[in-house]
Amino acid sequence: MRKVIEEAGVEDVKLVYGKSDFFHTAGKAFEELNILALMYADDLVTMCKSADELEKFITTFEKVIQGFRLTMSVKNTCIKTLKQLKEDSARRIIKDEEADIPDIDIVIRNQKVDIVEFFAGCFVSRDQSPEIETEARIAKASTAFNMLRNAIWC
Repeated sequence: MRKVIEEAGVEDVKLVYGKSDFFHTAGKAFEELNILALMYADDLVTMCKSADELEKFITTFEKVIQGFRLTMSVKNTCIKTLKQLKEDSARRIIKDEEADIPDIDIVIRNQKVDIVEFFAGCFVSRDQSPEIETEARIAKASTAFNMLRNAIWC
């Protein structure tokens, strides 16, 4: 990953937490956090500022891992865009007006990367609200609880 990040030369995404977040005490105004890639086991999530940077990262990633005799699964590769609000000339957010999303057309080994509404197992919506994810987790817990009904309670 270090080699990919070095060769791609893309910028990370800046996240800012406010004082009303769970992460901060009342004394802190905000804290900035820069993220480019999140990795877990054999999964990778990359956050880029633009479609061009995302394409550059993906093509660099593909080239670098081939040097290690690894192959990226195009079938399991997908793109999800998050909701971005429009800004005025003073960079203030215009409430309830979504920014235009550019067409993202990334091709890896002659296969187009799909744009999805949800990642597998992750149900965070485009506006980053947790409602659908919460409902999915409650449904999974309810199913597990009901499977134990006869074995434990009856």
